[in-house]
Amino acid sequence: MSETELQEEIARHEHARVCMARMRDLTEGIHDIYSGDFDESAKNLGLGDVRSDHLFGWAMANYTKPRLADLTDRGIALFFGRIWMDDGEDFHIGRRHIRDERNDPIVLDWRAPLSEQYYRASVHDRREVARRRRFGFNGGALTGFEDENLVFGEEVASDILTAEIERPRTGPMRDIVATIQPEQDELIRRGAEANLCVQGAPGTGKTAVGLHRAAWLLYNYTDKLNKSGVLVVGPNEGFLNYIAGVLPTLGETSVWQVTVQQLTGAHTATAADTHEAALVKHDERIALVCERAVWGHLGTVADAGVTAEEGLLIADGGWRWRLGARFLEEAIANARRHTRTYTAGRKAVEDAIVQGVRRQAEIRSGHSPDAKWGTKIKRTEAVQGFMDAVWPKLNAKTVMKKLYTDAAFRADATRGILTEAEAALLTGKPAKPSAADLLVADEVEAHLKLRDPRPRSGTS
Repeated sequence: MSETELQEEIARHEHARVCMARMRDLTEGIHDIYSGDFDESAKNLGLGDVRSDHLFGWAMANYTKPRLADLTDRGIALFFGRIWMDDGEDFHIGRRHIRDERNDPIVLDWRAPLSEQYYRASVHDRREVARRRRFGFNGGALTGFEDENLVFGEEVASDILTAEIERPRTGPMRDIVATIQPEQDELIRRGAEANLCVQGAPGTGKTAVGLHRAAWLLYNYTDKLNKSGVLVVGPNEGFLNYIAGVLPTLGETSVWQVTVQQLTGAHTATAADTHEAALVKHDERIALVCERAVWGHLGTVADAGVTAEEGLLIADGGWRWRLGARFLEEAIANARRHTRTYTAGRKAVEDAIVQGVRRQAEIRSGHSPDAKWGTKIKRTEAVQGFMDAVWPKLNAKTVMKKLYTDAAFRADATRGILTEAEAALLTGKPAKPSAADLLVADEVEAHLKLRDPRPRSGTS
């Protein structure tokens, strides 16, 4: 290592820090302008005054907030590597993209496609990399470097890399961006369509790989993930505090972090189960019990008093329509077969009834009734009574109450799935749920209707 070269690199690093500070100052100026416009746009307006674009000011002011956080100097090294390509170009690789006063890039983000060469190049597969440099650093200061000449086949056992990997892990979790190994990089950079399960013994870097993958996905699939979001779920607050500082150092501040208790709502539970009851309620067999508890409410046309001779008679003003028992049986069977949720199935049966009546109306009157007429048919006493008998309206609270308080209903829902002793442990009050009750209710809700995606986060 040349001392002269080291001083040159230190100077480049300080220049990068100055450039990043300049980028932050520019962003802060933009934020101040637009937040000021937003504040003033609603003040002191007289009749006929034209104000600045209120919504645009709000959008720009909010757009710059995460960018300001991203450009915060966290006292860490801004770049940790450098590569020279076969064509003579060279690039410094760091935690985020930094440009100089001429808008030229002086540090490449580690998530950029070209940075993959830094992590993956070897003497066996150079990937057009002629030389690679790794920097040692202490906090935010460069302390040295090591070079590998891949053209000459130099496979250097990096002391810097080894020292960083073996550095004792104390305090908050740190990023591994400077020490990512080729096999880790391959996992981190897989496309967004890939579902990964990273397994390993304690201390093997599973969590670190997962967080770096989240940062890489957010960088490379910005439009998609900015809409759906990325959610990090941890076992407890201590774990989230432990990893909280990693993503910001990697250039990401837009990830939501919750505990399992917060995700499931368990932190709002007001009751507690016995150990035995909690084990049963958390058992995977409960999913089958919940499915049966919901769909077990379905009845038959006979339950509604519909016979093959009479069918279902529907009064429509001066008209009378009749649907046969076989038609209604097929409507119920098709709804059960082709709908994923109970509520959607009920609507499918109602729609089938309307269509059946509409066909008769078209034949007899010569025209097709409109949607308003269809709604009126659904609300007739005959149709409502039929639906209440064969596909009654349900909500999760009603199902949970029956499951926990109606012994006969519970026996039907659990028969062949739980033992009698286990079924007897399914007790509680929906109004005062335990943490496990909330999960059971969530499973019931999943069978009742599709979830509203708006309050939820995307996962990665």
